[in-house]
Amino acid sequence: MTTNEHNELRELIELRIEFLQALINENIQSAGQIQPEQGWPLSPKEERQSVEEKVIETAQLEILELTQSLVWLETDQAGRCEQCGSPIDMYKLKSAPANRCCESCIEQKCIELACTEQTGEQ
Repeated sequence: MTTNEHNELRELIELRIEFLQALINENIQSAGQIQPEQGWPLSPKEERQSVEEKVIETAQLEILELTQSLVWLETDQAGRCEQCGSPIDMYKLKSAPANRCCESCIEQKCIELACTEQTGEQ
């Protein structure tokens, strides 16, 4: 990975983290304005709160993954697959910066997962 690619990827990750943090803050503020109502089924306000909580949870998980990618980016393995060591296509890294595996290893994981699901193995 060249220095320019490294810097570009770092900037993309940092921008995504900033966006997700703003999204979390927005949803926290919005969720805080909703007062739960009693009874079942959920009222539209409670459904909205549930959606906002899920958005917050999903954004927090993505921030964790992106933070791990920033750490990985500072290692000798940056730009290389964690499984096999092959270079990861820069286009793939830019489109999914939390990804640290090459296409071949991702495909292999999908095949293994599909086989495990079919046989019911753990």
